[in-house]
Amino acid sequence: TLTLPDVLQIHDRGTPLTFMQRMTDFSPARRVAAVASKEPDRFDISHLEPFEFYYDPLAFRGEEGRTELQIDIGLPVNSVSLPAQAPDTTVVIERRIALLTERQQEAARFRDDVAIPMNRTTRGSGLMARDRVRLEISPGRYELAMQMWQLNTDVLGVYRQALELDDFSGESLMLSDLQVAQRIYEADEGSDPRFVRGKWAMVTTPSRTFYAGDPVFVYFEVYNLSRDTFGATRYEVAFSVGASETAQLTQARIRKQDGESVAVQYEQVGTESVISDYVELNVGQMRAGRYVLHMTVKDLNSGQAATRRGVFRVVRR
Repeated sequence: TLTLPDVLQIHDRGTPLTFMQRMTDFSPARRVAAVASKEPDRFDISHLEPFEFYYDPLAFRGEEGRTELQIDIGLPVNSVSLPAQAPDTTVVIERRIALLTERQQEAARFRDDVAIPMNRTTRGSGLMARDRVRLEISPGRYELAMQMWQLNTDVLGVYRQALELDDFSGESLMLSDLQVAQRIYEADEGSDPRFVRGKWAMVTTPSRTFYAGDPVFVYFEVYNLSRDTFGATRYEVAFSVGASETAQLTQARIRKQDGESVAVQYEQVGTESVISDYVELNVGQMRAGRYVLHMTVKDLNSGQAATRRGVFRVVRR
């Protein structure tokens, strides 16, 4: 505390300018800042319990030059904290999503509450509560922050990761991110609109984890295919899958959406410059582990090519 004698003593020792400078040095804000720099804040989070959830951010072409960030979210019902003998109830999860620029400025924010019905049938069932959030954002580099909190508990999950959202507004051949899913089929009136892109509905896999022997469905969008003099597009699609960036599984086969089974490379003819399509990737009895999926699209009219990669895991049943 600065007393009146202290003030008078400071005033007698120098000029008015010195007096004002010394008074600033003794201001409460300056003193607090000095203490804070030497004694950083400490937060005790030992009482918090981790909340398990999965998310899969993917980029597609948006409207008016923007990029659409699609975030598929998966919440294992078993991760919800409830007493073993608790009655049937509804658990509320607070969900927060934020996008930060490289300068840590907030570019987008999303918050909502998700209600999950809980009963004796769903507990211990291994079910996954799925959802999808879509954000239209300018292309660029961001940091994605996601938080899930079970209200009125100490159960909290937080993830952060760097994202680079491509600019799909150009005129050259472009390929969206690759969506891996448990199943993709033609959407109908009964399809959940949250999980429909174009004319396709899908059962999402935010964890990107598949059981050995199960097929892997891959959804993709191609932009800016060129037409020939007859108005037709011709393009080639090729896939490779391996346990590393270079290794390939030669026994892999592809089943196109029309049911035709082909090798890992095929040609397609159409009339649209923008397409949304999928393949069913059958890679046989793969061993448990992490795999890298590469897809290349070549425009046979223009000679341009575009490549994307994705990852997924295979586990034993």
